Amino acid sequence: MRLGLLSYINSLPLTYGLESGAVAVPGGQVLTAEPSRLNALALAGELDVTAVSSVEYVRLQRGYALLEPFCLKSLGPVQSVRLYSLIPLEELAGASIGVTSASATSRALLQVLQPEVRLFTLHQEPVLSAEMPAALLIGDRALRELSGARFVYDLGEEWHRQTSLPMVWALYLVRRGFPEVEKAARAFRASREWGLEHRREVLKVAAERTGLGSERLEAYFAVLDYELDEASRRGLAEFHRRCQALGLFERATV
Repeated sequence: MRLGLLSYINSLPLTYGLESGAVAVPGGQVLTAEPSRLNALALAGELDVTAVSSVEYVRLQRGYALLEPFCLKSLGPVQSVRLYSLIPLEELAGASIGVTSASATSRALLQVLQPEVRLFTLHQEPVLSAEMPAALLIGDRALRELSGARFVYDLGEEWHRQTSLPMVWALYLVRRGFPEVEKAARAFRASREWGLEHRREVLKVAAERTGLGSERLEAYFAVLDYELDEASRRGLAEFHRRCQALGLFERATV
């Protein structure tokens, strides 16, 4: 099994059992990477089971099916997808916003929330200015502040405020025709159980990777959930509907 896992700490409670080897991966080849890298590998058919940005499922569903019932979602603030700005969100229409290249979903969600922004890819730590009044950061980096920002918007919170629905950030997919789907699902279930039973170890790893304290990390993990339930499906469908209305599926998102 060629397995792709997110390199951010947000997935550790679900997948660290697999990443660490505490839970065996059948025929295991484990790769950890940012969402955009996993998206590209899945698009090339080079992974059997993988996490991908939820917006990418539309392009990938010919070759991949959902590995149920797993996802990465939040209901309300997610804490790790944040827009740092010099001016209010509603005044950013027409502004140039620096966006990390690491995720497709966060980029698409920002366009859903403020369709008239102009996005460009960040290649270094952003410095807010009149030319770039806002920057979108995700993952472990977004758990820290950005100097100079007067406004900080949690995009998960903004999505929930508009829709009252969960935001599904990532999905877990299995390659169509892969013969060991049940084994893969069992491995993920076992990894989730391992994460619950070894919470202190997961927190320790997260602290080592980010430098954040256990209290901050406990609060972060408390807002995340990993089950693709009915409410999540409605949230995902609404997100895809809004992306489709903006023509985002016709644009490059990796």
